[in-house]
Amino acid sequence: MHRRNRIQGWILRASFVLTLPFLLIASFGCSNPNRHTTDSRLQKIDEMLNADLPKGTSKSKVVFYLSSPTSGAIQDISQSSTGTPTDVADGSIEAQSGGGPFTGANITGTYALNWSGLSVQQGSAGIIDEEDLLAQTTVTSLALSGTSDIFQFTNAQPQTGLAVGGSITFNGGDGTGGDGIRTNMSVIYNKSSGSTVNCVVYIATPQLAFFANKDNQGTTRIVAGVLRTQQ
Repeated sequence: MHRRNRIQGWILRASFVLTLPFLLIASFGCSNPNRHTTDSRLQKIDEMLNADLPKGTSKSKVVFYLSSPTSGAIQDISQSSTGTPTDVADGSIEAQSGGGPFTGANITGTYALNWSGLSVQQGSAGIIDEEDLLAQTTVTSLALSGTSDIFQFTNAQPQTGLAVGGSITFNGGDGTGGDGIRTNMSVIYNKSSGSTVNCVVYIATPQLAFFANKDNQGTTRIVAGVLRTQQ
């Protein structure tokens, strides 16, 4: 029998990720100092109405199953006031550790990069299409280079061996998100056409980061993915 652990009523900002169908990043603690480390960003929100929540935050209830003290699987079980599920999402939870502040000195080497989600292909009468990308990229001085394969149903066949470019930018922050400064990443997944996806990145360790697109560069897109070092 599996024991279910619950996270409820925390303001979620940056250290665990729900990847399907949306990305939710969280840094969490507990307001009870006798049980967990107190996080100054944490507020009691169980009794707060959604309209009263701090700007940019929302409530979610999840169960999680730990495979180690720093890693596990997570499932959203949020319900409306009538008991109807409000989200269908599951993903992973990872502790942020090792190497912070993050810099070009420890974010370096060869990484596997993947994202999945939806995009609107304008050349296909605005059809909403599934999009999956796989890439191998070398990060040197926070610059990306490598090759990618992208799969979209409307293209009838995968596009493979595309040249990758881009960069990671800390914007004056330390990369942990604890200073309130986001880390950005631009991915040029097809250098010949200049196809670029701008992302916000949440780094768990120098070997692992989660990201999601943060705007639309000519194509309406909702994707989330993982950057993981090749070992």
